[in-house]
Amino acid sequence: MLQSLRNKRLVLIDTAGLSDKDPHSRQQLEMLESVTVRMKKLLVVSCSSQRQVIEKGYEAYKGLGLNGCVLSKMDESGSLGEALSFVVEKNLSVAYAADGQRIPDDIGVGNKRDLVSRAVLTAQESQSESTLGGRNDNVTPLFNAG
Repeated sequence: MLQSLRNKRLVLIDTAGLSDKDPHSRQQLEMLESVTVRMKKLLVVSCSSQRQVIEKGYEAYKGLGLNGCVLSKMDESGSLGEALSFVVEKNLSVAYAADGQRIPDDIGVGNKRDLVSRAVLTAQESQSESTLGGRNDNVTPLFNAG
């Protein structure tokens, strides 16, 4: 299957949702380990996940020789701190960041300045919610389609 996609500039393989105890998860890991096609292996880090969940995913896939990560669910997270701290601690470059569910419109190249700005805006929004008791939906999206 991957051989047929070798001329594509970018191919994303989503392994999300599989437990490390799931036999299909083991099969996917074995398939990824045996690939002879040159590819970058990026870990998807959900910004809405707890640290222990992020760590578990990293432990399951680090043996593949990860080249970086994709930050996902930035639009659903009350804080980017856990994910960004993890990325820094593990020295993972952020190749892409996703700010919604409409791919490819809501995914873009990871940019340090944009990520820090978004983290600050998200923290301010979270603080505003707790202070005012309501949700502020005026946070600027990280990526604007078209």
